[in-house]
Amino acid sequence: MLFFPNRQGYLEPEAIFEWYQMCAAAIDSHRAAFLNWLSNGATGVPPSPLPSALIGGTREDVVEHFDQVAKELELSSVLWLVTACEGRLRVDLRTRLKDQDFLATRLQIARNGRAQEFLVPLEDEGIFDAWKAFIRGHVTGPLQDQAVNAMGSVKPLIDLRHWLAHGRYWQTKVSTTAQTPAAVRNAVTQFFRLLDQCATKAGIRAVA
Repeated sequence: MLFFPNRQGYLEPEAIFEWYQMCAAAIDSHRAAFLNWLSNGATGVPPSPLPSALIGGTREDVVEHFDQVAKELELSSVLWLVTACEGRLRVDLRTRLKDQDFLATRLQIARNGRAQEFLVPLEDEGIFDAWKAFIRGHVTGPLQDQAVNAMGSVKPLIDLRHWLAHGRYWQTKVSTTAQTPAAVRNAVTQFFRLLDQCATKAGIRAVA
């Protein structure tokens, strides 16, 4: 069984975040062990594994190395969290295409002309735009603004996901400092919570 539960057909953000915390704790523990070894004169058997980049390195080299390792873990975790968001939206798309309400109709229009469901874009007249049109037309008051704002918080994460998934060979405009695993987990959780509230208020199916 995979570590990240996939019971509904998509990854669960909370499980991904717990995995991130476990890995971050392991990195911190190894960092502390290595710094302690250096403080004792680098005698005896060094902590294993011993990164080749740290052979003969200074305390500052060790701190910088583990900072970089921790940052790579953060970016990997963010990638998992955003793909979990995309996966849930696509599972919901598959289910919702069978319905007859306004949102389903907008999604069916986005699906038309595309051989496979996975070719429906998230943006550019795709899933996000269908949801936004539904929210604008069928939800009123503070909930409408909250849901649209939550969508605005998630959309840059899609750009970050593209950058991470395709090798980071260009300069991203999305802040990798601000988008921590905790921030992304919270943004994704809030996004789906508000989508569910919008669907309930409009009397249609909740998010799959």
